[in-house]
Amino acid sequence: MEPVDIANANLTPDRKEELLAAYRAEKRTGAVCGAIMVIATIAGLTMLFVPAYQTDYFWLAWVFGGLLCAVVSLLIKGFSRV
Repeated sequence: MEPVDIANANLTPDRKEELLAAYRAEKRTGAVCGAIMVIATIAGLTMLFVPAYQTDYFWLAWVFGGLLCAVVSLLIKGFSRV
């Protein structure tokens, strides 16, 4: 739910605050994971196309990016107020 939908919903103020906190945590997680995957893509493409950094294991950049996103997601959820 978007913040406008939460504000207009027929819920208790405590429940609205919980939903808003969850929305903020999900938004934060998406932003951090998006940045991680952009960096992983830069690293992977560098290892694929730049002669000084070429390796057959370029694809591992996305594997490590995905694993790092999982760790970040767990940490954000673990330390959020929800």
